Amino acid sequence: GHVPRFARVTVEGYDENGNKIRIRAREELSIAFQHEIDHLKGILFYDHIDKKDPFKEDPDAIKIQ
Repeated sequence: GHVPRFARVTVEGYDENGNKIRIRAREELSIAFQHEIDHLKGILFYDHIDKKDPFKEDPDAIKIQ
């Protein structure tokens, strides 16, 4: 199924010394961050897809290959 994701994200967190950090990511790295953050929240791939039409494409979406 297709899971829509944002092409660009900004992620904030803390480094190993407790200093706040901010990472701006785009394209594949943006998708990876969103995927992993979903896991931390207990959200799975299945939770994102359209159950009735899992391969439905968003006409405004841009595929990243």
